[in-house]
Amino acid sequence: MITIRGARTHNLKNISLTIPDNQITVITGVSGSGKSSLAFDTLFAEGQRRYLDALSLSARQWLDQLPRPDVDWISGLRPAIALTQQTLNASPRSTVGTMSEVLDALRLLFARLGTPHCPHHPDEPLARHSLAEIRDTVLNRWEGARIALLVPKRALPNHLTTFEALRAAGYARLWHDQQTVELESCFGPIPENAAVVIDRLKVRPEQSARLTDSLEHALTLGSGTALVCDLDQSATLRFDTHPTCPRCGFTAAELEPHHLSFNHPAGACPTCHGLGMIERAQPPQTAPADPPPADHTHLCPDCLGTRLNPAARAVRFEGATLPELEALPLEALHSAVREWSAHYHTHPVAQPILQLIEVRLRQMVALGLGYLTLARRTPTLSGGERQRVRLATQLSNALSGVLFVLDEPTSGLHPRDIRKVLTALEQLRDAGNTVVVVEHDATTMHAADHLIEIGPGAGAHGGEVVYQGDYRGLTAANTPTGHFLRKPIDLSAHRKPIAPEHPAVWHLGVRVHNLKGDPIAYPVGALIAVCGVSGAGKSSLLFDALEPYVRAVLDNHPRDPVWGRLMLGTCAAPPSSDATSDGPLPWQRIITVDQQPIGHNARSTPATFTGIMTALRECFAQTPEARARGYTASRFSYNVRGGRCEVCQGEGWRKIEMQFLPPVIEPCPACHGARYNRETLEIRYRGVTISEALTLSAQDALKLFDNHPQIRRVLTTLVQLGLGYLPLGQPAPTLSGGEAQRLKLARELAKPAPSPTLYLLDEPTTGLHFADIEKLLTALFLLRDAGHTLIAAEHDPDFLRHADWLIELGPEGGPNGGHCCVQMPGRDQTIDETTTKQ
Repeated sequence: MITIRGARTHNLKNISLTIPDNQITVITGVSGSGKSSLAFDTLFAEGQRRYLDALSLSARQWLDQLPRPDVDWISGLRPAIALTQQTLNASPRSTVGTMSEVLDALRLLFARLGTPHCPHHPDEPLARHSLAEIRDTVLNRWEGARIALLVPKRALPNHLTTFEALRAAGYARLWHDQQTVELESCFGPIPENAAVVIDRLKVRPEQSARLTDSLEHALTLGSGTALVCDLDQSATLRFDTHPTCPRCGFTAAELEPHHLSFNHPAGACPTCHGLGMIERAQPPQTAPADPPPADHTHLCPDCLGTRLNPAARAVRFEGATLPELEALPLEALHSAVREWSAHYHTHPVAQPILQLIEVRLRQMVALGLGYLTLARRTPTLSGGERQRVRLATQLSNALSGVLFVLDEPTSGLHPRDIRKVLTALEQLRDAGNTVVVVEHDATTMHAADHLIEIGPGAGAHGGEVVYQGDYRGLTAANTPTGHFLRKPIDLSAHRKPIAPEHPAVWHLGVRVHNLKGDPIAYPVGALIAVCGVSGAGKSSLLFDALEPYVRAVLDNHPRDPVWGRLMLGTCAAPPSSDATSDGPLPWQRIITVDQQPIGHNARSTPATFTGIMTALRECFAQTPEARARGYTASRFSYNVRGGRCEVCQGEGWRKIEMQFLPPVIEPCPACHGARYNRETLEIRYRGVTISEALTLSAQDALKLFDNHPQIRRVLTTLVQLGLGYLPLGQPAPTLSGGEAQRLKLARELAKPAPSPTLYLLDEPTTGLHFADIEKLLTALFLLRDAGHTLIAAEHDPDFLRHADWLIELGPEGGPNGGHCCVQMPGRDQTIDETTTKQ
């Protein structure tokens, strides 16, 4: 077993515990209690550090060194692999194929065993000839004839394209206009349609050696291209050692994997540079200040979104091109790959490549991703889809004796998909691995072999082991998690009844991605939950159709027809299909809270992210001492010169390079971590400096700045969302997933919203404990009661039970999803996971 003694990372309070080997251990607790500090910043960090310490000094200087976690000792530690949530901000070049690495293997397969075809004649394979094949062809076809071996000008190297250069190189004749031209009487560049004469001979069997030497000379000079001219019939035939189209002469380079990559100039479409999309011209703006429309790209017309150039698109393996395989659903591609594997099971090149592809595809299909395609862009995936693609990549490595540390692998998943993830984790465990999972999901906790709860509270009120044992013991334990397992959240009294005549906005004819255009109702002034299996169309509906449509209406911009249209009505029935007027929307603003990370820069803090840092600087600038010295608000910024410590440039710490040893991180010797210089720290507001204010928790800062409306409003929201323990200056990279998500919610919810507003929330319960979900629901009810409409894509059962209106999309993901299966007022029981098409 793994034994930890004296762990003090972040808020951990010198805890000691054991983690059993070859079991699934779930670490749970309220958000900010110290779960990630234990699992990732202590356990995984020490495993990584020990691995790097085992390398040679010369190798370690090129690697980023992890700091030593604050722990007395850890024994029984295995090699560790972590799957975190910190890489979900995908590049537009990222696809399911690149993310899973299946596309890399396919490119290698096509480069080694693919057949190049002519892009101008798709049914024509490119022919290629060896020296021996060319010699035998000449001997058989032109026996007894007089021939000339030629090299065309376009195949000559650049330094041999003039008469003078050819003479200097020892060549005497040129073939031009069906006749021989002597080089000695000519000057300047040679004609475009001319060819250098390498040899003239009569084809006879005894001339085979001479013919071979001359052909080898011609092919070397012409970089693989040579011409054979029948001098009696003035007929010329071209031969190439490179793949060449026999109909048009198109020549392709020798295939390498980078020739099939849209991230390399050799394979990328030259029009879109491998992006698959191009910027379209903007329509005339009604006013100079108008922002551009939300959707300003189109598929590249040259590659039709495949990202590859014509030559790459023309390569075939087993009759299929690479873009055709990328467009297949993963389930269909997996079936094809299995057939190829059976056919090529003894092939020394194909077998290992196909085996790797088959394992990755099988894992993704097993995790319920069979409806996706390799070409699907990562930014268009839902949170659950992205997590499972990354999880499948890790699980496909057949390892044993490894410590896997996972950060909420069921985040954003439907209950049915959670079961598939748990099956995969059980397979990892049964293969001889230790699996440590940071989770809040009750189903995952029930399936765990061992449970650890960190708490009892968050921040300074957490960091202790409050329970360690099995699931039955946890349900009886006097802990926050045990309490909610025994008695689920009950805020049903706050749910708003939705009558048939309640006003609603109907979404008609939406066709984005896999949505099928079913009419969907959004009751005005209600808390609405949109659920369904991953890939059913929830994100497509809310963030790819509803959001851009509403923004286009509010900004008076054109609307894409695939977004559908919005019409006013009641919850009882959709408007008439022949209605032509959309009508005004009941919302004057729209606010979206998505899952994008808040940043990886240590200069980013809750104070800067929520915007209260500006107000804090103004508070200190308005003190009598600051005004007497002429200090402005910029004096209290640690990002600009003037008030910050210039030794560490406002970082508060410095990094000392140790050449062959790991770098040392230590507090700045000048400011000792305060970030500011001495003069700035002499200014105090209610007895504290700007540096001390940033160390305060949101709860304590609320007491200090209670007379400042803007700061008070943001801090009150943080406290209401359970973030009262969070220090205002805590670096963003040290925040847990739940903390980062609630910070984004707090920033938006704290903004004044006097006019009716539409709030779109992307899985707001991600990373939240039951206690935190209760606080979140309370805050959302307050917004709803103020007259706003809230629509959330969600799976959490507690959230669904408390929604005023439920919408389920499905019945499956991908092409088999996109239907509105159920829409109805909320009730005590949630929608069953097994639904049928409406």
